[in-house]
Amino acid sequence: MKKIYPVFFSAVVFPFSALMLIFSLLCSIKLSAVNDRVRELDEQCRTLMLENERLTAEYESLASIDKVEKYAVSVLGMQQCEATQIVYIEMKEQVG
Repeated sequence: MKKIYPVFFSAVVFPFSALMLIFSLLCSIKLSAVNDRVRELDEQCRTLMLENERLTAEYESLASIDKVEKYAVSVLGMQQCEATQIVYIEMKEQVG
Protein backbone atom coordinates (compact mmCIF):
# COMPACT_ATOMS: atom_id res chain seq x y z
CA MET A 1 0.00 0.00 0.00
CA LYS A 2 2.86 2.33 0.48
CA LYS A 3 3.63 2.20 -3.26
CA ILE A 4 0.14 3.43 -4.20
CA TYR A 5 0.59 6.75 -2.46
CA PRO A 6 3.60 7.96 -4.54
CA VAL A 7 1.87 6.82 -7.72
CA PHE A 8 -1.31 8.64 -6.71
CA PHE A 9 0.73 11.70 -5.82
CA SER A 10 2.47 11.63 -9.18
CA ALA A 11 -0.72 10.96 -11.12
CA VAL A 12 -2.90 13.63 -9.45
CA VAL A 13 -0.81 16.35 -7.84
CA PHE A 14 1.66 17.00 -10.67
CA PRO A 15 -1.01 17.39 -13.39
CA PHE A 16 -3.10 19.55 -11.03
CA SER A 17 -0.06 21.72 -10.33
CA ALA A 18 0.68 22.01 -14.04
CA LEU A 19 -2.94 22.94 -14.74
CA MET A 20 -2.88 25.61 -12.02
CA LEU A 21 0.37 27.00 -13.46
CA ILE A 22 -1.21 27.24 -16.92
CA PHE A 23 -4.30 29.01 -15.53
CA SER A 24 -2.06 31.38 -13.62
CA LEU A 25 -0.10 32.24 -16.77
CA LEU A 26 -3.31 32.79 -18.76
CA CYS A 27 -4.68 35.12 -16.07
CA SER A 28 -1.40 37.00 -16.04
CA ILE A 29 -1.60 37.46 -19.82
CA LYS A 30 -5.21 38.69 -19.58
CA LEU A 31 -4.27 41.08 -16.77
CA SER A 32 -1.45 42.47 -18.89
CA ALA A 33 -3.86 43.01 -21.80
CA VAL A 34 -6.33 44.80 -19.51
CA ASN A 35 -3.54 47.01 -18.14
CA ASP A 36 -2.52 47.94 -21.69
CA ARG A 37 -6.12 48.83 -22.53
CA VAL A 38 -6.41 50.95 -19.36
CA ARG A 39 -3.22 52.78 -20.32
CA GLU A 40 -4.60 53.46 -23.82
CA LEU A 41 -7.92 54.73 -22.43
CA ASP A 42 -6.11 56.91 -19.88
CA GLU A 43 -4.06 58.51 -22.65
CA GLN A 44 -7.21 58.98 -24.75
CA CYS A 45 -8.92 60.60 -21.75
CA ARG A 46 -6.02 63.04 -21.31
CA THR A 47 -6.14 63.90 -25.02
CA LEU A 48 -9.88 64.50 -24.88
CA MET A 49 -9.56 66.67 -21.80
CA LEU A 50 -6.97 68.85 -23.56
CA GLU A 51 -9.23 69.06 -26.61
CA ASN A 52 -12.14 70.04 -24.36
CA GLU A 53 -10.09 72.83 -22.78
CA ARG A 54 -9.05 74.09 -26.21
CA LEU A 55 -12.61 74.05 -27.54
CA THR A 56 -13.93 75.76 -24.40
CA ALA A 57 -11.38 78.54 -24.80
CA GLU A 58 -12.27 78.88 -28.49
CA TYR A 59 -15.98 79.00 -27.65
CA GLU A 60 -15.46 81.66 -25.00
CA SER A 61 -13.42 83.79 -27.40
CA LEU A 62 -16.14 83.56 -30.05
CA ALA A 63 -18.77 84.82 -27.64
CA SER A 64 -16.78 87.82 -26.43
CA ILE A 65 -18.34 91.29 -26.49
CA ASP A 66 -15.57 92.65 -28.72
CA LYS A 67 -16.27 90.03 -31.38
CA VAL A 68 -20.01 90.70 -31.24
CA GLU A 69 -19.43 94.44 -31.59
CA LYS A 70 -16.99 93.93 -34.47
CA TYR A 71 -19.52 91.67 -36.25
CA ALA A 72 -22.32 94.20 -35.70
CA VAL A 73 -20.24 97.04 -37.16
CA SER A 74 -18.54 95.24 -40.05
CA VAL A 75 -21.19 92.77 -41.20
CA LEU A 76 -24.48 94.30 -40.11
CA GLY A 77 -23.44 97.92 -40.66
CA MET A 78 -24.50 99.04 -37.20
CA GLN A 79 -22.92 102.00 -35.45
CA GLN A 80 -22.66 103.49 -31.96
CA CYS A 81 -25.30 106.00 -30.90
CA GLU A 82 -24.23 109.55 -30.38
CA ALA A 83 -25.27 111.40 -27.24
CA THR A 84 -27.72 113.54 -29.26
CA GLN A 85 -29.52 110.45 -30.55
CA ILE A 86 -30.46 109.14 -27.12
CA VAL A 87 -33.97 110.09 -26.02
CA TYR A 88 -35.21 109.52 -22.48
CA ILE A 89 -38.92 109.10 -21.89
CA GLU A 90 -40.33 109.92 -18.51
CA MET A 91 -43.53 108.14 -17.69
CA LYS A 92 -45.81 109.21 -14.88
CA GLU A 93 -48.06 106.72 -13.21
CA GLN A 94 -51.73 107.20 -13.74
CA VAL A 95 -53.68 107.01 -10.54
CA GLY A 96 -57.15 106.08 -10.82
